[in-house]
Amino acid sequence: MKKCAETDGTLVFLMGLRNLPDIVENLIRNGKSEDTPVAVVSNGACAKNQTVRGTLSTICENVKSAEVVPPAVIVVGETAKFDFAPTITRPLKNVSVTVTGTRKLSDKLGKMLTLSGAEVKRHDLLKVIEYHDNEAFDNAINGIDGYDYVVLTSMNGAEIFMSRLRKLKKDIRSFANIKFAVIGSG
Repeated sequence: MKKCAETDGTLVFLMGLRNLPDIVENLIRNGKSEDTPVAVVSNGACAKNQTVRGTLSTICENVKSAEVVPPAVIVVGETAKFDFAPTITRPLKNVSVTVTGTRKLSDKLGKMLTLSGAEVKRHDLLKVIEYHDNEAFDNAINGIDGYDYVVLTSMNGAEIFMSRLRKLKKDIRSFANIKFAVIGSG
């Protein structure tokens, strides 16, 4: 640590938040000024990013007061004065959203919202279960060549339809003359 303390350049410690008190103590003990600027950047490129600043003499208390959590990068030196705010625009930053639906839907929508900066809480309230008495459905599929359209009203409906085709060992090419209509996106 002596060589680090003697350098005039910037020091960057990756994943060292838990060791911050030891890093600070060793830098000061080995000659680094207590007035050296320090920044601790947590969750750098994420929506919940946080930067806490101080000097070697104050940074540990500042980080503790701000309740900084890993992952974090510690920047020691004049570069610690720079603006570390991400340049990514997150239009939903500081917005809390609850997403309900099936697990698949809430995961997909939750990821999109998180990337836009929202704090997402997921509640998987819906579970799609294929109806077990499929005789009428199977009869419709077996007689599908008499239909002009197949209308699917959801991603779940499309998945169940395709699953049933596989169970009945239907070749999808047999639907070449049938039009498909779908509602929604996903």
